[in-house]
Amino acid sequence: MILETFDYYAPNSLAEVFDIVESVGEDFKFLAGGQSLIPMLKMNLIKVSSIIDLKKISDLSFIKEEDGQLIRIGALVKYVEISESDLIKKHLPILSYASRKVAHQLVRNRGTIGGSIVFGHPAADLCVISVLLDAEMEIVSRGAVRYVNANRFFLGSLTTNLKQNEVLKSIRFKIPKENYGWSFNKLSLSHGDFPLLITATLIRRSGNTIDDIKIALGGVADTVVRAKEIEEFLKGKEATEENIYKASKLASSIYNPSPTLEFSSNYIKKVMEVYLRRSINEAYNMA
Repeated sequence: MILETFDYYAPNSLAEVFDIVESVGEDFKFLAGGQSLIPMLKMNLIKVSSIIDLKKISDLSFIKEEDGQLIRIGALVKYVEISESDLIKKHLPILSYASRKVAHQLVRNRGTIGGSIVFGHPAADLCVISVLLDAEMEIVSRGAVRYVNANRFFLGSLTTNLKQNEVLKSIRFKIPKENYGWSFNKLSLSHGDFPLLITATLIRRSGNTIDDIKIALGGVADTVVRAKEIEEFLKGKEATEENIYKASKLASSIYNPSPTLEFSSNYIKKVMEVYLRRSINEAYNMA
């Protein structure tokens, strides 16, 4: 389809961004990698009078370790840069792995972590990982900065805590102090398609006992969820086949995925049970 006409801006700094924001009114969108925005514009799902392209702003493109406590990733860092970063591989291997599994190579070469997170799809790979890892969003506007935890950032399907005049500057991840096993599994109709379901798990164990567990699920609700009830059920228990089976059944009783054109809600729930059991076992065995 042919794009509707719009005014295009390519600022070189955040200060210039906010000057433009104040001059164009409310009918605009920020452009990061364009892997979500451009297709929606082409399909006339959204219409805007102005596009503000952020790609020239160097303040939004970096990967840094801070005080041995945090990994901070600029919003314009591409999937491919995350997957190839030695710093990410060392401290956040599940983030590196998930970035390698996003869509196709062409998408990974252009798509950005910030663009994905701001889009806020309930089954987006890095939205799920940000919730799993308790990431914190650094959000800036003119003369102000605020921080929002990922669990409060996603408000609904394609709806986030970000205001119209704000820019997501970076995503901050705490470096885990203990060794965790991890697992990331997703269901797609075919290679490169958008996921229908994602299960992501972190486990710290002592002997046969699960000392700590974190589970994030994508595609089971109108936003990414931390499966707190499942975590509480398994924490302090042995990772027996019976306990893991009960945990998957508990998840199935709590979450009610929306049906798709291909699959019923009940079918997706059954697949969720299988994927959750797989994810827990993989993370436990790695721990």
